[in-house]
Amino acid sequence: MSGKFDHRCAAISAGLAFSLVAVATPQLALAEDAPKATIAAPAQDATAAQAAAPDQPASAAGARDAATNAKTPSAGSDQSPVPAVDAPVTPAGDVSSTSPDATPSDQDPVAPTDPAASSTEPATPSTSDPMTPTAPSADSNSTAPAAPTDPSSSVAPSDPAADATGPAATDAPAVDPAPRAADPDPAAATTPAPAVQNMYRLYNPNTGEHFYTASLGEAKHVAEAGWRWEGIGWVAPASSGTPVYRLYNPNAGDHHYTTSAGERDSLVKAGWRYEGIGWYSDANDALPVYRQYNPNAKSGAHNFTQNGYEDQALARAGWKSEGIGWYASTRSANAIQGFWLVCRSWGSLNRYWVGSNATIAKSRMVTPDEGAGYYAYATQSGAVLDAVTNLGDGRIVLARSNGEVERRSGWIVDDYGSGLQRYYLYRDPAGYSYAREGYSTDGWAHYSYLGLGYVARDRQLHCNNRWYQADNDGRLTEYSNARTRRVDSYVNWALGIASDNSHGYDQYYRWGPNYDCSSLVISALRAAGISTGGATYTGNMVGNLSGFKVVKVSHDQLGLLRGDILLNSTHHTGIYIGEGMMVAARESENGGITGSSGDQTGHEIETQAVYDFPWNYILRYVGE
Repeated sequence: MSGKFDHRCAAISAGLAFSLVAVATPQLALAEDAPKATIAAPAQDATAAQAAAPDQPASAAGARDAATNAKTPSAGSDQSPVPAVDAPVTPAGDVSSTSPDATPSDQDPVAPTDPAASSTEPATPSTSDPMTPTAPSADSNSTAPAAPTDPSSSVAPSDPAADATGPAATDAPAVDPAPRAADPDPAAATTPAPAVQNMYRLYNPNTGEHFYTASLGEAKHVAEAGWRWEGIGWVAPASSGTPVYRLYNPNAGDHHYTTSAGERDSLVKAGWRYEGIGWYSDANDALPVYRQYNPNAKSGAHNFTQNGYEDQALARAGWKSEGIGWYASTRSANAIQGFWLVCRSWGSLNRYWVGSNATIAKSRMVTPDEGAGYYAYATQSGAVLDAVTNLGDGRIVLARSNGEVERRSGWIVDDYGSGLQRYYLYRDPAGYSYAREGYSTDGWAHYSYLGLGYVARDRQLHCNNRWYQADNDGRLTEYSNARTRRVDSYVNWALGIASDNSHGYDQYYRWGPNYDCSSLVISALRAAGISTGGATYTGNMVGNLSGFKVVKVSHDQLGLLRGDILLNSTHHTGIYIGEGMMVAARESENGGITGSSGDQTGHEIETQAVYDFPWNYILRYVGE
């Protein structure tokens, strides 16, 4: 029976689009051209849960249960994040007495406590602090380089799986706890610094934290450690009089960013690690970058976005809007040198191409002109093909494990995972090559296997409504004899029944006009003049069908021959008709063994792609 498979799973519930639960993860240092910070690699077996919105607002549906069930590791437990070498101890004093409503200021710095050690909410910056973000500006609908959130949805930030791609820390950086301000790329020593810098945004699906950095090298390393690449969040000036400070909590493993020196200092006193200036706010107050706070999250409690729709959606989902964190530049983003990203951010290890616009290529061919070095096909998810793949239109792309697709045309002999095989390839105008499945006379008459692309060799087969013998090179020579004509007779009889809806499935009235699986096969043989002896059902077909012998072949197009009877002697049977297809009586219109006369659904007796039931016998007609 046919099956349906889902290739992609990452459903985001309607409460919060970003999972916000602290998950114990190892800490990794960053790229050499990045601030010396610690980034937690997402746990590979962790499930991304969502934090509930405060007071469970109606728009946060789907986020409530996650908050109830979320487990935050306690400080010092086996599951706690590994602290950096110079991680400060939890600040002395009765930190649990900190009021949830306390706000840090330059005069009285009260910072968030260790999220792993206390349930106290991180402090919210006070609007009385002149360095604290102000209330949201009237221009709350400003757009951001990152994909905007649908304003009609109550889901907060956009699903990172829809706009990103990312995995495996094969070259994970080592821990380097010494904080310093972010450097530019080493090439900046000889190249004039650009007026603006891209701000890269990444997402940890296990903790719900977003990470922001101006360092492309750091962003790459974080993505390789398992964070999801989300491209450019906004564009920041290369410098200004308003720095954005970056801090790290070694106990919870998350980062915070602020233009407030008072907030920075209070966080440092509470045990956060100051990592220097991450970037700068625009001096002209051009485009606001909004700041939101989730009071229920223990890690990744703050989100920053230039997208006004995302800001509003988070507020509807229960986040607390904290106004404007800083300002982005109106200048266009800088083009980058495209690069290959190999990671597991969406589950399995895959390769992705990040283009010059810092977005992951999807549903298109990646070309050498982009700097990729070779042609590769990026799928809808962004993962490039790394094996022989049917594009769904009869074209078969041959790809290596590194994603490189074949570019030769005409006849080739190569190994693409099935040993040395012969292929006939066509060149696409885009520059890559592909095979066409099925019968063709190009080159010479040949048959390319469905989904595999290589030609049938040294065998008999039926295609193009004819019987052929394929030689070692795959050349087809047409032939016919008494055996093939007898096979065609019973196969065509069964196909006629399947195409006529006056015949349906029934196990009680099974010898016409309705049939079950075994009576269909037995009746087809009788119609072709083949003796079926005492065969009446699947359990006594073996040994009763004249001219058939049991053969041991693979249960697919590579081993089967038109007319082969596929038999599970206990449950089911059908007839292989060639080119990867079979015909069989399946079930009644109500999914049972009996029903109304005739085919009520069009699927009671039908042709379908061959599959393995499993079959314990393959019966092949060899002649009487």
